[in-house]
Amino acid sequence: MNIEIELSKASVDSAIAQLKEYLQSLNDKNALFVKRLAELGIPVIDEKIEESEGDASKYHDTQIKIHSYGDYSEATLTVSGQDILFIEFGSGIFWNEESEAAHAGQFGYGVGTYPGQTHAFNTDPYGWWYRDETGAPQYSYGQQATAPMLQASHEIIANIRKIAREVYGSS
Repeated sequence: MNIEIELSKASVDSAIAQLKEYLQSLNDKNALFVKRLAELGIPVIDEKIEESEGDASKYHDTQIKIHSYGDYSEATLTVSGQDILFIEFGSGIFWNEESEAAHAGQFGYGVGTYPGQTHAFNTDPYGWWYRDETGAPQYSYGQQATAPMLQASHEIIANIRKIAREVYGSS
């Protein structure tokens, strides 16, 4: 941006107006920048949820919320669904090797475990029976962890510079 100024009130007023306009354009670009980054995550989330194997519900809702405060903008990318945590972190060793959660053992956990967990009526080393919300017995091998949110964050991080050049490059 180039601003030419002469030593006159009109010229100084014009320069001030141009600077205010430029500042507003930067604020608008900040909001666009965070929105574009968040949008990169949606197809990754959809893909990772779809490819996850197991008996978890794949129904989900993904949303982006943008909040702008003057020269500050933030985007929040959220995904919700009944079984989204099972898809993110997995459950059971049938789909998830112990090595995938090696650090979990340091805290007293294994793949797909949680405090107070019981696997009643185990019939093989990989699956277990549980009762669904109607009380009917269901057999499960658990859920494959595909980490849709983690993978979305990797995609966003990998593209920060590219999106910055696209958004701010034509200032």
